[in-house]
Amino acid sequence: MSLEFLILCACCVSYGTAFLVYVLSFTGILKKGVRAGYLLLQAGFLFGTLYFLGRGLQSGYFLPVVNMSAALAFFAWTLAFAYIALIVRGRTESFSLILSLLLFLLMAGSLASFGNGRDILTMVRQHPYLLNPFFVVHVVSAFFAYSGFTISFVASVLYLVECRELKNRQAGGNLYHKLPSLERLERMVSQPVLWGTPLLLVTTVSGFIWARSAFGSFMLMDPKTIVTITLLGFYGVILWRYWVMAVRGKEIASLSVLSFSFIVMGFVTTFLLACRHNFL
Repeated sequence: MSLEFLILCACCVSYGTAFLVYVLSFTGILKKGVRAGYLLLQAGFLFGTLYFLGRGLQSGYFLPVVNMSAALAFFAWTLAFAYIALIVRGRTESFSLILSLLLFLLMAGSLASFGNGRDILTMVRQHPYLLNPFFVVHVVSAFFAYSGFTISFVASVLYLVECRELKNRQAGGNLYHKLPSLERLERMVSQPVLWGTPLLLVTTVSGFIWARSAFGSFMLMDPKTIVTITLLGFYGVILWRYWVMAVRGKEIASLSVLSFSFIVMGFVTTFLLACRHNFL
């Protein structure tokens, strides 16, 4: 059993325990569990950081998408980083509960696929063009952009649920009082889009530059490229509606949910269709 696997196990256990603590706190069984849950989230993030630092020092390369296990672990790491470091005012019990579950599932998937696929040295030997700096920028910016959009999606779902509670006049129930305020959720819907959309633009531009140097083509007709450009359009509309037209409320949350569906579509096309993005 390798040290890398043990670190991933520790990360997964930290996130899973955080989820259980948040569940107990949310249901009122455990008092003052929010602080303990957040410390466990931080511990999971630190274990993930150690994992990628170890991989980089061991191989001499920073390439987080050499296989499915590493890709899932890196997405969990960027999601945890975005929540811990960037979403300062939005950290609430209900949102942390959902996030910890998502992080646990991602790490469980990483553990389940550990050892499958190629290692980083094999990947570099077979595809030396992956070491192009533009490819590294392409990958890292994409993962951070998707992390922002994931946070926006979760906040959007919570926003729509709370609106439904209010509409049905069920505001006296426990669920309503456990959810963040609509104003806070609205910020959590819009703010990740504000920095996620420029990062997705960086992803697209750096991907074009890298593809041109690696394959002699911009890969404009690649299915994932088409989905990404469409995704840029959707989130661009959200930015325009929110910050230019001053549209608020359910419309922005609904647009965020719709846009996130295109992210899912992008991952589906990556693995089901024959395209250059399908290399994990």
